[in-house]
Amino acid sequence: MFVPGRGDAYEKYLETLAHWYRQGWGVTALDWRGQAGSGRLGVDAVTGHVDDFAHWVADLAAFWREWSAERTRPFVLVGHSMGGHLALRATAEREVRPDALVLSAPMLGFLPAWLPQTVQHLAARLMCRIGDPRRPAWKWSEKPGELPAGRARLLTHDSDRYAD
Repeated sequence: MFVPGRGDAYEKYLETLAHWYRQGWGVTALDWRGQAGSGRLGVDAVTGHVDDFAHWVADLAAFWREWSAERTRPFVLVGHSMGGHLALRATAEREVRPDALVLSAPMLGFLPAWLPQTVQHLAARLMCRIGDPRRPAWKWSEKPGELPAGRARLLTHDSDRYAD
């Protein structure tokens, strides 16, 4: 099972999923609640939000129970970015029980490493209290309704891939 990052959609990884399938794996991918066309759950149509990551862990656990009941082992859970964080959390909380776990997740910790975790958590809580935690973390574009200039270059060097 593949779970993408918060700002991704699993379709972005179709080549990888197809490669795994050609290698003989049964492949399933899912998007998170509040992604793509399911409603972003923020203050506007493009800002994502969740009150607590526990909601997404519960979603993954529910999907996992049904998914694993219909398949044979081995069960491999692959998580990218925030999906990696959520896959690890669901595994650590024993909500899912994969035979193997593959993570690509920068959200597993923050630098600098010398800063105690308690200070990191306090900083995160403070930032949420400063303003509406549902607000966008960055600007969408200088011109409302338009994609940011240079967006394609940030995402891929392949113009056909970007168009897809």
